[in-house]
Amino acid sequence: MVFAPFTGIDNHLRCVTFGAGLILKEDEESYTWLFKKFLEVVGRKPYYRLCMWHIMENVNVRVGHTLFKDNNFRNRLNSIVWDTNISPTQFETQWNDIMSDFGLTSHTWFINMYELRKKWIPAYFKDVPMSGLLKTTSRSESTNSWFGNFTNPGSNLVEFFMHFQSVIESQRHTTDKLDHTCQTAFPECKTRLAIEKHASSVYTHTVFLDDYSEIPRKLLAWQWMKSASITVHTKTGQIYQFAGGDEAALTLNNLWSDFHSCIGLAQGNIDKLSNLSRLVSEEKVKLLKYQPHTPSMGSKQSVMETYYGSTSHLDISLSPPKQAKNKGIGSNVRSRILSQREKAIKASTKLKRICGTCGEIETHNSRTCPKRNTTP
Repeated sequence: MVFAPFTGIDNHLRCVTFGAGLILKEDEESYTWLFKKFLEVVGRKPYYRLCMWHIMENVNVRVGHTLFKDNNFRNRLNSIVWDTNISPTQFETQWNDIMSDFGLTSHTWFINMYELRKKWIPAYFKDVPMSGLLKTTSRSESTNSWFGNFTNPGSNLVEFFMHFQSVIESQRHTTDKLDHTCQTAFPECKTRLAIEKHASSVYTHTVFLDDYSEIPRKLLAWQWMKSASITVHTKTGQIYQFAGGDEAALTLNNLWSDFHSCIGLAQGNIDKLSNLSRLVSEEKVKLLKYQPHTPSMGSKQSVMETYYGSTSHLDISLSPPKQAKNKGIGSNVRSRILSQREKAIKASTKLKRICGTCGEIETHNSRTCPKRNTTP
């Protein structure tokens, strides 16, 4: 089955997982269903944008090798596509000039891309906080690599789900550590300017050290500030908001905050860490006295039954899902679909020879010659 994670960026510029889905096929119907279900869970209107990197990668295939090697064409096109300061009017004027100068005014692909310009050109949504997600390839590869460290192709659904939980807990643990660092320490300022000192107090360390400058508060990008992290995640997967909620949720928030603060204050001192560990262990023993007795779990089956809260049934009416044959499955089962660019590159590497049937110097031989059945 195909694993499809929904990835975003937090206020520390780190990739975070909003959710994920498992689909059988990589087709339009499956992804349409997945996105609709995700929107039902999110409960808010999304901003639909296209990946600039993937669009620009297709230019080589669409215009041909000769025009793509023209430095003047590439420089002019890149200068208006990647410019975040250009206005919509300037973009449209310069785009039309490029299409006219290079004879692309009737090119179907460029016409379609121009009609979709409001979905992928930054000039049309400067005020929308996209957090750098228009160039998603590096983020996607980073997420895939991160999940690959915790999973393997031979896992069943139960094992995969447990591995997925490990990835999420690891992400949350790292976020908690970064949040704690931002709340208890300040980065070193390079100048004595009050404006830089104020920036270090409102931005997260990652954003501040990435040379983000401070401007009036009404113009601050809230998603990069320390206060953007407004939730606390527990190991059970529950999420509690800092603002609002019942008394138990607020108490739990304060408890988590105090716990991480204590760990940070004791970090590096073995005596303090030992005392803190002893106090936590003593409280754990007291809490366990109020918990109902649970039998020991020795077998793997008993562990799974306890984890899911139900026993296994002998009569199984569900069969394992069919293996999804998608573009990353490997050549030993089914080769993935190659793009036109990949086909052209593969064809250019083939050695040419004299065909015994047609007598021409080509990449085929007498057995695969297209004129084999037509030659009298």
